[in-house]
Amino acid sequence: MIDILHHISTDSAFFVTDKTAEKVSLQLPVFPAGVLQTAEGYSEFQARDNIVLLSMGIVIPLGFELWDVDLAPPAEAPIGLPEITLYYKSASLVNPDPFQRICMPFLNYELSLDKMYTIPATILTPYELLARISPVHEVRISMLSMPEALDEKTFYCPVFAKIEHTLPLQLRVI
Repeated sequence: MIDILHHISTDSAFFVTDKTAEKVSLQLPVFPAGVLQTAEGYSEFQARDNIVLLSMGIVIPLGFELWDVDLAPPAEAPIGLPEITLYYKSASLVNPDPFQRICMPFLNYELSLDKMYTIPATILTPYELLARISPVHEVRISMLSMPEALDEKTFYCPVFAKIEHTLPLQLRVI
């Protein structure tokens, strides 16, 4: 089975547009990392179901782009590209367990990975995948040529992952 999982908006990085600025910073949600789930809300992998991470990415809304490094003054901090950290979360774990860090070369890019992960034998209950964006440097979004109608609006930038797995996903039991 192949599923596309993503953050819901409250778990996503975001930016607030500002017509008076040349650029704005990508704001990151507070840890803990956000759960990756299907559009229908399925997020739990069955215990012992191994996964293949086919691809990952971060989506920014159409019409926006990263602040161009050529426009940045030399004294400004370096332009950053985000890094995604993936975690397992299960009832049998006290804290989410980080298992992979992926540096994204671009936003709005599907990075092909095709990497298999064997779930640790200590995870005996259903588990979820969580993702957190951690920039190496500040990630800035350009406000140049932004229509005035979009001023002071919040736009979300969800992480997505295309996952291959064997057993059907389950709804999270609360």
